[in-house]
Amino acid sequence: MVLTQYKYQFSLIIALVGFCIFKIPHLSLPLFWDEMGVYGKAVFYLLEHKISILPIDLDPELSRGHPMFFVFFTSLLMRIFGETIVIGHSIMLAVSVLLILSTFYIGSTTISPKIGFLSAIFVLVQPVFNAQSVLILPEIMLALLLLWSIYFAYINRKLLYFLMGSLAILTKETAIILPFALIFADILYYRKLNLAKYLFFLSPIGTFILFLMVQKIQNGWFLFPYHTSLIQLNFHYILDTGYRIFYFLWVAQGRFLLSLIAIIGIFYGYKKGITYFNDSINWYGLFMLLAMIAFSGINFFMTRYFVLLFPFIGFILFYFVEQIPFRQKTILVVVALILPLFFLKNDKKFNYDSDLGYIYSIQNLQQTMNYIETNCLNNSKIHCDFPLNFALNDVTSGYKTTSKIYHTTLNWEEDWNYASVMNPSSYQISIYDTSQVILQSEFKNKFTTSKFYKRK
Repeated sequence: MVLTQYKYQFSLIIALVGFCIFKIPHLSLPLFWDEMGVYGKAVFYLLEHKISILPIDLDPELSRGHPMFFVFFTSLLMRIFGETIVIGHSIMLAVSVLLILSTFYIGSTTISPKIGFLSAIFVLVQPVFNAQSVLILPEIMLALLLLWSIYFAYINRKLLYFLMGSLAILTKETAIILPFALIFADILYYRKLNLAKYLFFLSPIGTFILFLMVQKIQNGWFLFPYHTSLIQLNFHYILDTGYRIFYFLWVAQGRFLLSLIAIIGIFYGYKKGITYFNDSINWYGLFMLLAMIAFSGINFFMTRYFVLLFPFIGFILFYFVEQIPFRQKTILVVVALILPLFFLKNDKKFNYDSDLGYIYSIQNLQQTMNYIETNCLNNSKIHCDFPLNFALNDVTSGYKTTSKIYHTTLNWEEDWNYASVMNPSSYQISIYDTSQVILQSEFKNKFTTSKFYKRK
């Protein structure tokens, strides 16, 4: 009887235990890409100098002008539990588990236990979620805070909404879309104006304005100049980005099948006379989805930015799937939830941190670092680019195992002893004159390659 009554809870706990066991080997991996260059590096910087939430206490090249709650929160917990990469990744794993549990709870209490459970499993099996789930990056925390923000707006808990919304904005400025999504959703759902409610929705913006004022005083600018330069109002860029967003959200990584099933559900819902969601939390989620697409259409595109949408996508998709009257739909849903697992670890091309294929890049960099530390003399100068130059110079990134000092340069014209050409890398440097070098080693791992040269 108890198992029947709590079947969704028990099933989810089993799934989460399996997920956590699966993630254990990833906890000890070195920092990767934006972990190494920005967020993880920023966390270790705060641990070394001063744990703070103020912009003045972090080099702008590390903060990138972002609000600092994420790095503050992570560094604070690492100070308590241990200042290691394993602890940092474990904190992120705990936040990821909280996101899954929150998806289940909010879906269950606002729509139905079945939809809450299916939505939680939907998020859990996504390759991009699996990749982000232990990385020291803010997207999972942002997803968690935005999910609770919308929930508290839905149940009209003003103080808790303001708190969650403010923390979301202080995690990453992307969250400024939240109040406007809620306002537009509310207007179109209730078909009447409620100015007091809209001021309630807008309240977290006050926190963001306060942050911008502090940033201006301490750093001399409101937003990081490099990031503002990435904003694109070009029609062709917006169109291309819109297509990439659509493809990623509804087709890529095995999501196409569930999208097709949901389309069938929309048809049956229409036949039943269901022309819009009968519950405003899905309406809020829909407008959050639209707002994020609009915001992202003019900004730099990265797939991990869309993790915050997956709980709402799960709610919406399974709301429509439930409109299908056939029992056979259960088999289709199971297949649709298993399908993304076949896309967990892409080994064909570099996708940054969109899936677990990023591990191949880490392994390749580890091989290269091991060769350098074994064969290159102290104070050697190496012609290389990111991520190797960071791995060589920053012990906190987790690649360096000796006390040897290395100097790096991006400039071919400088006097250097060795050169490393890696793919993937940021600048894709190349050997301009092969007659000047001798190939010392070469490493290959799926789509990654690394060639290490010695100057003649």
